[in-house]
Amino acid sequence: MMEGIILKSQTSKIYATQHIPPNNKMVKVSLEVPKKIKEMAENMVLDIERLSTGVISLTARWNDESEDEELMMLAVEEKGNKSPSIKMVELIEKKYKERY
Repeated sequence: MMEGIILKSQTSKIYATQHIPPNNKMVKVSLEVPKKIKEMAENMVLDIERLSTGVISLTARWNDESEDEELMMLAVEEKGNKSPSIKMVELIEKKYKERY
């Protein structure tokens, strides 16, 4: 897991698809992550969805995988180690390690 301070010059943007209820409209959103994580996320499909409970579902899978093979983590809309951006980094690291 990431630790320490990350300088803006050491980050890059990754993109995920956000599913917006009630009609599941899809929009691309960007997240600032360390460059190392951006490299890990290449060829991954990343999705974000706010559930009716307010919890945020994050999923990741490789382009060549089905949705049945995706990993999921839950996040909450707050700062700290349960925030969506921190959880997305953890999810990408976990998915990457699963393959490599």
